[in-house]
Amino acid sequence: MSGNPSIEDRDELDRRVRAIRWDDKAVEFGSPQRCRVAAMMVESGLVGGRLRRVFPSRDQWEAMTEYTTTKIAEKIIGVGLGSKTSQWNWGGLWNPREESSFSGWVRQLAYTVARTNARRVLHSAHELSASRFEDEDGYNPVWDDKASTPLNAGTETGGPFDTVPGLTVPRPIGADRRLLTRILTDSGAEAMADRARTMGWWHRTLDGLDAGVCAALLLQPVSRRLKGVLPRMLPDMADVAGLYEATQMSSDPRDVAPLRRAVAREARRLGCVEWDVWCRLGTAAARLAVG
Repeated sequence: MSGNPSIEDRDELDRRVRAIRWDDKAVEFGSPQRCRVAAMMVESGLVGGRLRRVFPSRDQWEAMTEYTTTKIAEKIIGVGLGSKTSQWNWGGLWNPREESSFSGWVRQLAYTVARTNARRVLHSAHELSASRFEDEDGYNPVWDDKASTPLNAGTETGGPFDTVPGLTVPRPIGADRRLLTRILTDSGAEAMADRARTMGWWHRTLDGLDAGVCAALLLQPVSRRLKGVLPRMLPDMADVAGLYEATQMSSDPRDVAPLRRAVAREARRLGCVEWDVWCRLGTAAARLAVG
């Protein structure tokens, strides 16, 4: 979903959220399931669609959409992504066991949060450079291929993590990620997938998926609005997850040597091979990137 989601899109998002098994572990703040729902919310475009008429100026709309999306993600995950949690109304956080529409809750909250904070946020934004309004979601024409089906568009069969048991995604980093992205742009998803296999950024669970889906799983950037979520998804390796997270966004760091050293240390600590750490990091990032 993108732009202003239709009623059908919103119904499908509600279905996907309800389909998650909300046991006691999943309901806990900071759980992978809550993080996954936050990613779905970001990718759905619900917040931007709700605020488009409220803020007709593009700069204002972009600033308020970014601010409001982050605030709602915090309420879904139950973890601060920049806010001081000591000031939170914990009773106002999202309850996944409520029967009400998730999409309806997001849309209503988006309007309230945006209107309440508009004066302060837009005053601050006015004092910043124009770069403040650049797309931070990693937009790339690669993902606008009209011949392909958007990965985050709802279907009855669900997304790849719903349909492929044990799906594992070793997402590339650094120069390898940039090279594979260029191949995807210049030569298409099939060529990118072939090269990813030879470079070692591949797992057998990807074999049965469409090349375009594999491209998104491996390369689609994690939204910067979800910065800080990946370490929360992997609390037992939060430090290395924080380093890895930066490599999976639209502006990845050039120097990945610190990350490689951190992965090696983590593998020694866990008593496993480094490949297992890369796969765990990449799979969590793929869940955030594609929802």
